[in-house]
Amino acid sequence: MDTERVFYECTRDAFAAAGSALPPSLWARHYLAAGMRSPQIAALLGMPAAMIPGTIKVRDERFWALLDQGSPALPGALDALARLKTRFRLIMVTGAGRRHVELAHRISGCLPFFEDIVTQDDFDQPKPSPDAYLTALRRAGLEAADAWAVEDSPRGARSAIAAGLRCLVVPTPLTAVELCPPEAVIVPGLSAAADLLLDSTAEEPSHEP
Repeated sequence: MDTERVFYECTRDAFAAAGSALPPSLWARHYLAAGMRSPQIAALLGMPAAMIPGTIKVRDERFWALLDQGSPALPGALDALARLKTRFRLIMVTGAGRRHVELAHRISGCLPFFEDIVTQDDFDQPKPSPDAYLTALRRAGLEAADAWAVEDSPRGARSAIAAGLRCLVVPTPLTAVELCPPEAVIVPGLSAAADLLLDSTAEEPSHEP
């Protein structure tokens, strides 16, 4: 499931019902790049403070209901994971909670490819802090120089690079590519990311949280 898109659309619709328009460019810049939380963005848009908790509650109820339905994997995801699994240790590093991950991937078929899943329940500071990736490296017994990250947002890319990893970014329609750190390598899709990573290990296997 493209949970970033679904989360944005649920937020956009809830904000609209409360009288605040939330264009995708603003969400991409403030949430996916800067890491602002939804209540902060609501306040930035001028939503009355008294309306914010109820609006977020409406958004959350809708989002969780959609997650509970499950969804197939994104196009190309299973093939890319299967190819990468032949050369890499795969670790999911996400800012979502464990319940979120389990629901979103209930029928996706993605989870068995990962030896570990690091969620927001496992670290203190959210992305763009490096905390998530440092936690993954510590649990895996890896050095950052031996790892790659595959991200889809400037916030995630900044987190990985701050932890010392090399990073690929696979943009979505909500990714503000211009806000990605210059060290990140932008690739057009999951298949291209897998190609690049496998080419990088032609001589020696590496690892990927």
